[in-house]
Amino acid sequence: LQAFAPEAAAYSKAGIEIVSISLDSIKGLRTTLELSEKPFTFPLVSDEALAIFRAYDAYDPFDRAPIHGTFFVSKSGLVKWADVGHEPFMKPSWLLEECQRLQKFDTSLPAIDY
Repeated sequence: LQAFAPEAAAYSKAGIEIVSISLDSIKGLRTTLELSEKPFTFPLVSDEALAIFRAYDAYDPFDRAPIHGTFFVSKSGLVKWADVGHEPFMKPSWLLEECQRLQKFDTSLPAIDY
């Protein structure tokens, strides 16, 4: 989060919304925001049940624990880029350029699972 926070305005200007999903409770996120010197300018979402982590394969079933995931979900709702692992992704400037490039190819319709 600390790496992406300084880039939030650039992402917004490019039409890309940053959303952070945390395993912290809503109360825990509120405390984080209250203690933060400079609040985040993007939404922080609580996923205590780890449903979103599991849905995006950001969960290690061997360790039974969530892991870091960074995703670019296109306007059509498709995951166009992903980095999932035990270490957080730390190249937000590079990712912004990649997201802008990938947006140009966002002509796909979302897949429908029957």
